[in-house]
Amino acid sequence: MLTSALGVLFLRRPLHQILVLSILGFCLTIVFAVWSAPDVALAQLLCEALMVVLLISLFRNARTL
Repeated sequence: MLTSALGVLFLRRPLHQILVLSILGFCLTIVFAVWSAPDVALAQLLCEALMVVLLISLFRNARTL
């Protein structure tokens, strides 16, 4: 998880930064599931999936403006 958090600092393209941050969020979901917090893991998974879709669609539309 630390490598994906640090990877965002060195990436230049916003799309790559979003993908690396989504990997970090999904790893955090796995950590919550392992620590016997399935409700928090499910909420994290839902929020992470929605934010990835939202951010990618925003960046794709922003390039055409």
